[in-house]
Order: sequence, then C-alpha cells, then structure tokens
Amino acid sequence: MLDLVDPYINHLAAERGLSGATLEAYQTDLVQFLRFQANSGRHDALTADLIDFLAALREQGLTGASLSRKLSALRGYFAF
Repeated sequence: MLDLVDPYINHLAAERGLSGATLEAYQTDLVQFLRFQANSGRHDALTADLIDFLAALREQGLTGASLSRKLSALRGYFAF
C-alpha cells in the first residue's frame, strides 16, 4: 500500500491545493500507519488496526488535534 501514498499526496496537491506542510504531515501520518500495520503482521486495514494505531499514539501523548489529523489523512487515503 505504500506505493499508493505518493499518488494520493499528488492528488491532494493538485485537486485540493493543500499546503506543503499539510501534504508532508499527511504523508508522514500515512507511512507511520502503514509501518505500524506491517509490524503488527496484519496487511488489511481493519478497524482494529486503526483503533490500535490511534490508541498507541494517544499513549505516547499525542493531542486530540494530532490524532484527528491522522484519522483525517487515513480516511481520505482509504477513500482514494
């Protein structure tokens, strides 16, 4: 799935005109989740994967705003 991150980021840049900082943040968020998922041994995006990912980040002290951005990036990516 990592091979779809760049096309999605390019789509966001072209179609939605997001800032470079936002695009970079979304790309980081997506790669972080996909690596988390690969390390878990599961290769399909199950709701449990997302819950586990967000719970792990929350335990690391991420704020609600950061978690919301990550979730937004993931929702858009999987819809893409």
